[in-house]
Amino acid sequence: MLLITAATKYEIEHITKGLSLEQGVITPLKPGVSLLVTGVGAVPTAFYLTKMLANEPKLSVVNIGVAGAYARDVELGSVVIVQRDTFADYGADDKGSFLSQFDLGLANPNTFPYQNGWMYWKHQDLFSVADKFQRVAGITLAKASGSEAEISQLIERYSPQVETMECASVFYTCLLMNVPFVCIRSISNWVEPRNKERWNLPLAVANLCSVAEEFIDCYSQNLHNR
Repeated sequence: MLLITAATKYEIEHITKGLSLEQGVITPLKPGVSLLVTGVGAVPTAFYLTKMLANEPKLSVVNIGVAGAYARDVELGSVVIVQRDTFADYGADDKGSFLSQFDLGLANPNTFPYQNGWMYWKHQDLFSVADKFQRVAGITLAKASGSEAEISQLIERYSPQVETMECASVFYTCLLMNVPFVCIRSISNWVEPRNKERWNLPLAVANLCSVAEEFIDCYSQNLHNR
């Protein structure tokens, strides 16, 4: 089964076709395809995703959502595939400097699912439609960045192209449970001192859902051809 997951109902509204969605409850969309709204952030995403994967181990996961872009060459409304991600704010503030969980010795940056502190997506062969879209380095945060000081520190440490609040938890859960997955993000804003007037959520959500339908159609076609 293909499981489409999103943090909020809003991000998935164009493909729900009037369905009533409840957080943490799988909703069938079409044969072999279901939807799951997890809630915002790494913790609810990891919890509900793990719960579903434990009960339905033969799943492939397509996680969709909006994101902020650091790189100005990533246009607003464009859709990208997150190639690598990490929990960028797990650690400690040391008098204004950041020490990661790896700096503190709380986790090993080369113990699975990490490689040099990053987690990598390696399921290109199962999601061939992903080849159409730019692949980016993402970071996952508990809060969206909105100050020059924080943004500069994150860029210096990670050189990210996008930031989200859930992707790393999808990577972490699916890699540990050996489940094929892909994280798709549509750019709603640039990462800058918070200015919602410059955001374009409607465009990002419309493009996101259009691409999600491409993944659904591709999966359904492959299922039909088996």
